[in-house]
Amino acid sequence: MRRPLREVATTTNGDSQSSDLPLYAGDDEKSNSNNGSNGHSGVCLCEHNKCWRTIFFNLVAGAVITTVLGLLSGTLTFDMLTRTPQKFAVLDERCEQAARHLKRQNIKLLALDFDLTVIDQHTGGRWKGTAEELSDHVRPEIQCFLNSAFNRRIDAAIVTFSTQIDLIGNVTGQTFPGQYIPVHGWYTAKDGKQLHLVRAINDINAANGNRKISNATTILIDDDKRNIKKARKEGYRTIWYDPDADNPMFLVESIINNYVK
Repeated sequence: MRRPLREVATTTNGDSQSSDLPLYAGDDEKSNSNNGSNGHSGVCLCEHNKCWRTIFFNLVAGAVITTVLGLLSGTLTFDMLTRTPQKFAVLDERCEQAARHLKRQNIKLLALDFDLTVIDQHTGGRWKGTAEELSDHVRPEIQCFLNSAFNRRIDAAIVTFSTQIDLIGNVTGQTFPGQYIPVHGWYTAKDGKQLHLVRAINDINAANGNRKISNATTILIDDDKRNIKKARKEGYRTIWYDPDADNPMFLVESIINNYVK
């Protein structure tokens, strides 16, 4: 058992005397018996609890402020707050199913729109932040699905009207390191994504030893129904991506359920 510290008190005649005054919370009963009901241990325990309450309050306040600022600045989304290992496991399985489904259909190239499809933002080609900041807006579903597709030798390309080609290339490079994902943009919207698609196919064929990718083995994934309609007329397979869907697995479940047109 610990011995209490001894406190030295000075009397009125200048002599000093000592008394046992417990300075820790474990000796409440001893303190009360030696010094009456106003023992020091009660004060020390109160101060101890007050200290811990202050620390707890500061931690909670800091977490709340950080979360609010993150949501306001866009670096944190409500989707990030609700992710769990169970949800990731389900998403991984759906992505694997979708990639297997496309492989059985002899799909060789995924041509994806960027704004509101690959990412959850509409930059309009005017993104002022860094590639790292924009990478935070890549949809988890897209990242998961493309990784599953790459594992089955299904290629991908970005087809966009954005002029920020280098920025988009940096985003895809950071999100999918080691993967060749050409970015085709700038072209007029008059004919939809036709020129984008032709050049993406030629690019992938040239880079990968002529994999004989054609319109029929290419899927355009886009949130603009006009681009979807025009691509379908040219013999491409298509999936319309709904950027407002509440389902965070909208794309992969569309593929699994044979919504590819």
